[in-house]
Amino acid sequence: MKKLLTIIMIALLIGGAVFLLVFKGGNKFDGTKETPDFEIKDNGLLLNTDKSRYNPKEEVYFQIASLDKDGDSNCEADLELQISGPEDNDIKLTTEDGTISKTPNCGTSGSSNDPDYTAFIEPVEEGIYDLKLTDLKTNEFVGSFFIVGNSEAELSVTRWGPSKAINDGKTRNPMKFILASANDFEGQLIEAVPVDVEIVWQGAASVSTSANQAGKTLTWDISLKAGEEKDLSYEYLVKPGSSGIMTLGKAKLISGRDEVIYEEEKPWIIVVTDN
Repeated sequence: MKKLLTIIMIALLIGGAVFLLVFKGGNKFDGTKETPDFEIKDNGLLLNTDKSRYNPKEEVYFQIASLDKDGDSNCEADLELQISGPEDNDIKLTTEDGTISKTPNCGTSGSSNDPDYTAFIEPVEEGIYDLKLTDLKTNEFVGSFFIVGNSEAELSVTRWGPSKAINDGKTRNPMKFILASANDFEGQLIEAVPVDVEIVWQGAASVSTSANQAGKTLTWDISLKAGEEKDLSYEYLVKPGSSGIMTLGKAKLISGRDEVIYEEEKPWIIVVTDN
């Protein structure tokens, strides 16, 4: 039997040094998983998934970056992604065998929705999948997780956006949501962004500043019919002088009765650079 607690980490870059958020999770999920604890450690990798929760056989999109000590892209990384699923359903992906692919935009300056490296799988078994991404040249590693087949899978939130953003105050960075529901849904999508972000286009969303001035909130009114998908997006600038990492989200879907129906399990992480 797999141990109930595993260490789950997300890489962060702060002031030129890369750190890890270390989460406690597990391989079984009953719909009541609590927000993980975390601590900060040194590291040099970044791992995002396009969703927190998936249906069985749904494609999981991994967005990967490997950073050098200066925070620049390392496009010659030797990467291995170990995926530990329920019932010992384990998968290994690597750059060596091509199951982790370097994108044409790796190392280019500017904002791009294409990460440095990508990988895809279609998990079948329900449960929590622990992730461990390792740079085999440096032995540095980082982890994350995703969930397959839980009680809230009838609502779906997918993200498409950059994993890196330039702090020049003029480069526009897009963030796109794809919402889907198996049943009719009326409510709101709420997205939190940090204070160093300036929203330059929000579409139909309203934008408000948090009470403690710590960031902003975007709110969209949502009406979904059963089986319908809806795209929502916004664009933002990163203010000059900003550095380190930003977290966007966690996005929430709230019903007309102000009840949180769906919330992402983890935020979207972006490394802020000056090139």
